[in-house]
Amino acid sequence: MFLQSLPEILRWPILFLIGACLGALINLGIYRLAFFVNRNISPWSPPPSAQRLRTFRDRIPILGWLFLRRESDVFGSGFWIRPLLIEFSIGLGLVWFWHWNMQGGLYGGSSVRLVADQIALTAHWNFGWFLFHSILIALMIVATFIDFDEQLIPDWVTVPGTLIALLGHVISPTLRLPFTEPELLADRIGSLSYWSPDTPSFWHESPSGLLTALIILAFWFFMLLPKTFTLRFGLARGLQLLIASILRPRRRTTAAVGRIQNRQIFTQTKIFTLLTLALMLLCVVVYWLGGERWSALFDSLLGLAMGGGVVWAVRIIASQALGEEAMGLGDVTLMTMIGAFLGWQAALLTFVLAPFTSIIVAVTQVVFNRENRLAFGPYLCLAAMIVLIGWNFVWNEWAAKGVFEIGGTFLLVVILVCLGLMGLMLGGWRLLQYQFTK
Repeated sequence: MFLQSLPEILRWPILFLIGACLGALINLGIYRLAFFVNRNISPWSPPPSAQRLRTFRDRIPILGWLFLRRESDVFGSGFWIRPLLIEFSIGLGLVWFWHWNMQGGLYGGSSVRLVADQIALTAHWNFGWFLFHSILIALMIVATFIDFDEQLIPDWVTVPGTLIALLGHVISPTLRLPFTEPELLADRIGSLSYWSPDTPSFWHESPSGLLTALIILAFWFFMLLPKTFTLRFGLARGLQLLIASILRPRRRTTAAVGRIQNRQIFTQTKIFTLLTLALMLLCVVVYWLGGERWSALFDSLLGLAMGGGVVWAVRIIASQALGEEAMGLGDVTLMTMIGAFLGWQAALLTFVLAPFTSIIVAVTQVVFNRENRLAFGPYLCLAAMIVLIGWNFVWNEWAAKGVFEIGGTFLLVVILVCLGLMGLMLGGWRLLQYQFTK
């Protein structure tokens, strides 16, 4: 590969420049994909007015923000500091992330004695993980800052990310997270599968496996649909309202001007319908072809289901504990994306870790800023980053032997206990809000 063949004195500056350019794309996404306030802060967006044309020097990563300070009267004093720091940090971060991946950080690096037939392959695997997980990290950064700004994560960040994850696993099954399997004289790198760390299972190759995959896609489709559901007027009335909010039939009542109001299915609904049907067709084709591509796609879909399903349950419990909607569906779609990239085991570990990454920052917000809104999405992203960077220790040294080997029943109990603790924690959070904001 080109970058690996370069001497370090050239490789690091090139990687830093690539990272800074990636940071510029991230900044563009943060400001242009925002849901409520779509701002033209990025130099790659249209200027705020015809009198404020952007020049080439404004588009230079990092340095360009120093020239854009002239727009402080439009976007506010110091608006340029955060995007400048993002581009600089992404530049440095990409240099480190490359080095970490190329040294085999995901599976232990030089501490692992690989079998002879895998030594030549690790460079390609490391590069694939570097690209694949760099995309995940970039999307999580966009989601994080939009969530900080608006308390919302747009589908146009998480849905394309989920598609990239699913297609990536079909194209290259080795993109699944690795783990090491000790052999007699050396170690072998294996791909994390839905049965890990147990003995291999081939249940996914049966028709039940295909049916499960299609049901997961249907669940994801239903979650994405713009809809309304309430039990305020009973179950039957709630279901009727749900169906009507999706299909949007013609009204039977007339408007004040005496004509029937026309309604149409949302464009978003049409797009997600076509997208889901295409993914279902892809599942059928890949299932028919079989092999590792189907195994990887099935693992990714189970990750999608675990990530989205658990956080959706948290959303319901948290809303009941706080007496108001505690999470948006953006947090759910964010976890479906993370699960699709990393698999169901890593998604579960991310979910378990997220409350601990959030509580310190949340209490600090309340005590010092009197800020009682909790953007949970950034802490899901932070937990996912910790799981990813610490994967070798998290899986090989702890989770595989200490948690997942105990069995599915125990994991189900763990999930239920964590959901209960989440409800108690958020109930306490509600009391804390009351004490510091009354």
